[in-house]
Amino acid sequence: MNNPSPMDAFLSEINRNHGKIPKTLHQKVHAIATKAAEEMVQQAGKFLHQELDQDIHTESEIKALIDLFPEALSCHDEDGYLPVQSAIVDKGDGRTPPINFVPLLAREGEKRNVGGSNQRGGLLLELDGDDDYNTLQYLTWPPYNNDLKYTKVLAKLHEMNLLQRGDVKKFQLLANALTEPAVAIFDFLVDLDPDPNTLGTAWRDGLAIIHQSYRYESESDNYKVPSMTRFEILLNAGMRHFPQWLGFLFRKHGRLDQLDTDHTHDEHEHDDDSPKTACEVAFDSFGADEAMAIIKRCIPPSANHPILHRAFQHAPKLANQIGGYYPDATYLRDGTDRTPFEIKFHSDLMDVSVVPTRTYKEDALFFLQATDGQISARDPKTGLYPFMMVASLENESDLSAIYCLLRRNPKLVLPEGDARTNIDGARGRDGGGPHTRSINTRMMASRKRQRDNNNAMEE
Repeated sequence: MNNPSPMDAFLSEINRNHGKIPKTLHQKVHAIATKAAEEMVQQAGKFLHQELDQDIHTESEIKALIDLFPEALSCHDEDGYLPVQSAIVDKGDGRTPPINFVPLLAREGEKRNVGGSNQRGGLLLELDGDDDYNTLQYLTWPPYNNDLKYTKVLAKLHEMNLLQRGDVKKFQLLANALTEPAVAIFDFLVDLDPDPNTLGTAWRDGLAIIHQSYRYESESDNYKVPSMTRFEILLNAGMRHFPQWLGFLFRKHGRLDQLDTDHTHDEHEHDDDSPKTACEVAFDSFGADEAMAIIKRCIPPSANHPILHRAFQHAPKLANQIGGYYPDATYLRDGTDRTPFEIKFHSDLMDVSVVPTRTYKEDALFFLQATDGQISARDPKTGLYPFMMVASLENESDLSAIYCLLRRNPKLVLPEGDARTNIDGARGRDGGGPHTRSINTRMMASRKRQRDNNNAMEE
């Protein structure tokens, strides 16, 4: 059995006899003891700030220290940091931040309301003078290129419910992880919150994060490499969770409230004034060869994704270059059961940048060269056939174009029971809705006018 230390023996005697000594002496001893206890707390706090070493100390030792001096968790250093914050900050003293102790310090701090209630033991407190970043955000911005260690810390905090799914978007943690970039941390956070609105936007200013991958705050001429790395990290993560949207490759630049919430864009709007897609910006920033090298690594041609379909819809000026790398995509049908060229036909048909110049009179070959598939495919956004799309243009109906498209496949105007699916769900007794009947009426008038013109020419 070990003999008690002189300190243990002295404290034991004080506890046994403190009520027996003279009152005046007891008050003096109590004052001395209080002052000593405060000094011990300060020393314990100083230890946590300056001497804590994850290569030397164990969690059980630090847990015992906290149990003995819990107030030490609330001690601030000369920079105003709490111990949990000091554990992640590089103070330039040559000491590696003891980040492995962050979960312990945060958990024990939460039990004692360190930093106030609902501050998760100091994780949600901002670090003084550091651009309003809180402790949790700072953890996603690791130094020393050792993001694997920081990822393990974040994973442990998540297990303790001190890092929650909603934090990823609320505190824009993905943006921080891209700064270096920290690939392991970024992938962990994406997997933690695989939400399209988080990965699709998530930058500090609410813009599409894939567009911000091109930014590099340094004025160095060597900006291109880290920008390409960020772009590839984002595209890989997007393809891992959202292959149906091709990893946001065709996400347009803009705020979330300015974009379609289903992460698709109107294929009829790709004029020069519309926002550029991430794909277009990648071509502009890195050049076609570098951009396509990254895209091919993230979206392998052998994987049979409808990339050419999306190019025709959202970045038609790049379709020729993209098609050269994805030749097999020309034979694919997408989720709307259309080929790339059927999509291109629909897109060109309603392209606001050329209407009204694309008329039968001005561009007859455009209509005459249309394939049977292009003429018979419905536009999924409107539910209309091409001849109906032309007829639906306000004050721009081109009767010659309508007749040219319809005469190639007259079955498109047959009643519902014969061969046609209702356009807009407003079914009438004759099998067609009012919109359908309106178009049929216009078509009959068009055909009559065309016959009259032909008869006049023969006479």
